[in-house]
Amino acid sequence: MAFTKGQSNVNQTRQRVPAGPRPMPRWQIGDIAFLKWADAFSRTERTELLESRRVPTGATGHPVIILASSSDSRYYIVTTVSAYGSGDYNYNLPPWEQSVHMRKNKNAFRAFEGSARPNDRFEPLRLANNKQWPKVETSWVYIYSSYLVPATTLIHYTKSESGLRMEPTSLQDLLGHMEAKCWKFCAQKAEITAKRTPNQPIARSPQQIWRREEKGSVFKLLLLRLNPVDQIGSDAQGPITTITNTASERHKLNDATNAAETKPLTGTVAAKSTKIVARMTSQPKGPSCNGASQNRTTTLPKVDLSQAGHLTVYIP
Repeated sequence: MAFTKGQSNVNQTRQRVPAGPRPMPRWQIGDIAFLKWADAFSRTERTELLESRRVPTGATGHPVIILASSSDSRYYIVTTVSAYGSGDYNYNLPPWEQSVHMRKNKNAFRAFEGSARPNDRFEPLRLANNKQWPKVETSWVYIYSSYLVPATTLIHYTKSESGLRMEPTSLQDLLGHMEAKCWKFCAQKAEITAKRTPNQPIARSPQQIWRREEKGSVFKLLLLRLNPVDQIGSDAQGPITTITNTASERHKLNDATNAAETKPLTGTVAAKSTKIVARMTSQPKGPSCNGASQNRTTTLPKVDLSQAGHLTVYIP
């Protein structure tokens, strides 16, 4: 489509975004993908990317180069390839000579083969297999325009008959330039490395594990079994729950208390789920830790519930 001076190429035919869910491709570093138009973003994508200004709306609807990926291929760092408003209507005026882009660093533009170069410091960028962009004379990369995006925002670039890729040497040249000059790109690489895979659990401290997984269940157990408190261990209370390794767990989780002394653990009932064994019998029988048989009744710790909002456990 030809343009005359004064016309804009803004209304060119847009690449269509496929309707409905489609399997996400696993992009390789150096691949050319397409960043969906902003109006095709989901509500979550708009909130996380556009409204947070991590990705400007003007960057959407452009082909992009895949620069890095997370280990699970759910996130990618990309940089846009754009004409920056250049076209036949302004005689392919390069962006650093346009008033709208005057504030950009001229030397931060990288030109593809066939497009004007800002200087002779770097070779022009090239696509693999001697392929060219549809806009041969107006294809530039601005090294400070890198974005960390989820894979759901990337689709195939359809304005080329076959898939496009960066020529390996040219890709390394671009990556080296960005790593040397663009702190934002380096920060994004560190962030994408930290992106966890779907099966990787979220790391939590022992205190968090106790609060979320043990506290409610142990409190329920104590309240159900200790009614009334002064009859702990009596036959009227039904089966007694046996708690093993109490002294060792107390020593591990409270430095102020050791296994040889009887001291209160105030505010926290300390135990791990793997160390709690519930036996629904008042006469547990079986081998002990050293192999000898045992036949005795183990009672629960005495619990003082006299203070409202305060739980104190005394380990016998």
